[in-house]
Amino acid sequence: MTTQFSKSIKVGDKVTFDNDQIEVFKAETSSTDKAVRQYQQLVLGGIDQVGVVKELGGNLTTVSYPDGWDLPVPTKYLIVLPSE
Repeated sequence: MTTQFSKSIKVGDKVTFDNDQIEVFKAETSSTDKAVRQYQQLVLGGIDQVGVVKELGGNLTTVSYPDGWDLPVPTKYLIVLPSE
């Protein structure tokens, strides 16, 4: 799957995690720090969900998921889904 950066991410977009980037994400967030490990588990636990962009913050995008979580996710790992 190709990451769709041609369409810039904006608030309200539906996004999902780029599954082709899971191993890269794991490598970049590997740490002995408990908070970092918990963050990694939260993000990976929701990679199959579609979320809605709530806030843009440059390298991090806050994504609101249907299960009630709002998580900051590195923007480079998000794929903008086509609008219906």
